[in-house]
Amino acid sequence: MERVHYGGRLPILSNIILNKLDEKLVKRGHHFVRYTNDMLILWKSIRSANCTMANIIVYINNRLVYAVEVSGGVEVRSGN
Repeated sequence: MERVHYGGRLPILSNIILNKLDEKLVKRGHHFVRYTNDMLILWKSIRSANCTMANIIVYINNRLVYAVEVSGGVEVRSGN
């Protein structure tokens, strides 16, 4: 099966398929925003971010058969 970016060919279909990932993130209590194939996820720690990202990449690559591109991240710390 050919690997494609998860918004490349059928954005509406990929949006429906990625809804399953959204449900898993909600169930695990993650805060996130997704618009078609772009996703922003907020974590409380770098350790949590690394673990969750690894799981998301495996989920998408294995179950949804899409290539994942990680554009990077930003660490924001509280002043407290």
